[in-house]
Formats: sequence, structure tokens, C-alpha cells
Amino acid sequence: IITDENLEPNTQYSYIAYSKNDESEIVTAITMDTTSHDFVWTIDTLGNYGSLLRDVAIIDENNIWVVGEIRTDSANYNAANWDGKIWNYVKILSGNSAVYSIKYFSEDDIWVTSHCFPIHWDGNEWTLYHIQNMGLDACAGNAIWGSSSNDIYFVGDNGSIVHYDGSNFEKIESETEVDLIDVDGTADGEYVYIVGNDEGNYPCASLLIQIYDDELKTLYYTDLDNPVEYGDCQAVSVKNNTVMIKVFEGLWYYSPETEQSTVVSMDEYVPNSHIGVVDFEAQELNDIFMITGISKYFHFNGTTWHYEEWFYNPESIIHLYRVSQHNNMVIAVGGTWGDWIGIVVRGYR
Repeated sequence: IITDENLEPNTQYSYIAYSKNDESEIVTAITMDTTSHDFVWTIDTLGNYGSLLRDVAIIDENNIWVVGEIRTDSANYNAANWDGKIWNYVKILSGNSAVYSIKYFSEDDIWVTSHCFPIHWDGNEWTLYHIQNMGLDACAGNAIWGSSSNDIYFVGDNGSIVHYDGSNFEKIESETEVDLIDVDGTADGEYVYIVGNDEGNYPCASLLIQIYDDELKTLYYTDLDNPVEYGDCQAVSVKNNTVMIKVFEGLWYYSPETEQSTVVSMDEYVPNSHIGVVDFEAQELNDIFMITGISKYFHFNGTTWHYEEWFYNPESIIHLYRVSQHNNMVIAVGGTWGDWIGIVVRGYR
């Protein structure tokens, strides 16, 4: 592997290797172009007082799902679907129950979670799986990821990890009681990465778990009694076999193949970048979108970071939970502090 630094974006370079008595053919490579920081933003409000959105799945610009709790004067809902023109409310659970996460495989294969349990849509009805009645001592509703509908991971409180193989649910022992908050993996499902962060406890503990070849391994663990250089883990995103973990010190790049790590500090470009990040997604290595809990976002275009803050009104700060990207669209969801209504921030580049 040869590393060539300080190159220009979207530029072709040619290389020749020389030995004492020979030389190679010319090899060319084109560097990635940057992506634009310019988005046009629309803020949608969903529900009345007490509403909050917790996750989002973008299928295309005319098919977007958000989940959480949406309260109206006439009924309570757990999700909404954008059809390109309006938001259509969807009832998944009865009462005031909230939905925490979503993974969309197809129109008749959608997984969501309550606080602890998986719920599946088969095109006709929603089925809630009481995994504790199956003998699984787990509460795995914080996040979902899967390479296919036969390979899904659910993560949640007290180190809970549950795997679904298309037929059966199985608990995976994590050997931790830290709350697990985010999960992602390689496109083929070979590697899975899970972030834990026990912010509500003291001392705060945080970790990164890898699952590979049915073996679980804790790659990183830190707390106030065992401080580690990078600080706490806040979210994870995997793209092109590169694992990116947002840590207190910046953005940690990890290679599963070489087990090499690089941490890039963001503070040089983004003020207080270590504070309050709740989620991020890398659509490409030169198109990374990151949100904080309170109205702020960071975008990396391969060369520079852009920092901005959304404003709803002077009395209400937007509190964000999850973000997702699709082509030139980005969606962040949450709610407002103050009047407590659901918020969808839609950005179009």
C-alpha cells in the first residue's frame, strides 16, 4: 500500500514504479471529488405537544419513513410516511407507546422496535416479538442494522444484542452492561460494529464492539477509571469497509483488514465538535453528515468541514436524534424543547 497525500480533488495522477533494471507500466488514479455543502432546508412539524421522532429511513425522495411518538387531537401514532407531498400517519403500537428505530428492506419487509422488542411489517400487519417470552433476557430497541432480512442485529440497554437469522432470535452475550446505542456493518454483513455509551451513569463508560465470524470482541473501552486516548464513542458508520466512529477527540477511522486506526481531530475546523454528537452517516468517505443533540450539524465534503445551526423559533431548540442520507437528500429527526412537537429537517443539495 502506497499513500500519496496533499492531492487535489477530482484530479487524475499517473504513477510509474522503477526498479534497478526495469520500470512498470503507467498506472493512473483519479481522486474523489468533493461534495457540496450547499443544502436547501425545510422543517416539517409532526403532531402536537408530547410528540418526538427517534429514527428515519430514506428509500427515495417520495418514500421516507420516520418513527417515534406522534400525538394528535384525535389519535396517537408511532410513525409517518412521506409520499412526496404529505406525511401520512401510521399506527404501529396502541396507546402512547413509542417506536425507537427502523430498518427498511422492502415495502413488505420493515423492522422497527419498541423500547425493548422487535416489530415486523410483512405487508399486511405489524407483529411484535416478545423476545423475553422466548427466553431472551434482553431489551434491544435502541438501534437496528442488517445486511439482509435474514441477518439483522438489534441493540439496546444493559449491553443487549439480539440477532435474527430470518427464522429465530438469538441473544449474543456482550459481556457488558453499558447501554448500546448504535450499530452498523459492512455491506456483506461480515463485520458488525456496535457503539455503547452509558452517559446516564457515573463514571461514564463507553465502548466499541466488533462481531466477526460469529466472534464478539471489544475493541475499545473507556470510563473515568480507565481513561483511553480517544474518549467516549458517540456513533458509528461503515462505508466501503472503512469503519468510522465519532469519538470525543474527533473522527476515528478503523480498518478491519489491517486493524490500523487513525483519529482525525475536527476541532481545527469545527468549534466544539466533541460536544453533543448523537448520530452521523457516511454516504461516501467524502460525504459525511453529523448531527448534535441541539440543532447543530457538521458536513464533511472530502476536504473541508461545514458547521451550521438550525433555528425553529426563539423559544424552541430543535433536539435531534438520528440522521440519514440518500443521494442529494439528508433527513434529521427529533423534536423541540419547549412546545414538544415532532421535527423532520429535510435538506436537498
